[in-house]
Amino acid sequence: FISRTQILHQTGQANFAEVQNLSHAALLEAKPENRYQPVAYVENMSLALTAADLVLSRSGSAVFELAAFGLPAILIPLAESANGHQLVDAEEFAKTVAAVVIDEENLLPGIFFGQLDRILNDDALRAQMSDASSKFFIPGAAETIADRIVGVVAGTE
Repeated sequence: FISRTQILHQTGQANFAEVQNLSHAALLEAKPENRYQPVAYVENMSLALTAADLVLSRSGSAVFELAAFGLPAILIPLAESANGHQLVDAEEFAKTVAAVVIDEENLLPGIFFGQLDRILNDDALRAQMSDASSKFFIPGAAETIADRIVGVVAGTE
């Protein structure tokens, strides 16, 4: 996949050095020519998402960022998330066909690369997923919710 993709991998600060060392060793023979770039933190997420064709991510609030950019995704919800919210968010997003969900315990190379290959090699599927992702986004939703809460607290709602 490295020869036909560009990967920006946000690792988090705690995992950056380990991922960088492991990826360097793993990709030594593949000669990725900067096609794989691990970073501790993406400084300009908006730019990164604008450039993306597909996103591999945890779930939770990331789902709403993906929808804002109309991006298809492969989601791997964190199994230990509070009250299972990542799984709930991922499943709701996947119901629209915007994403594929892979549970952590099923994150095996064959399953992951099979899904990745299926989505990246099917322009119509990727377009369908992007369209579904865009439709999941509701502009102004946060403001509407905040206004309702303020209205309830103020007794005007």
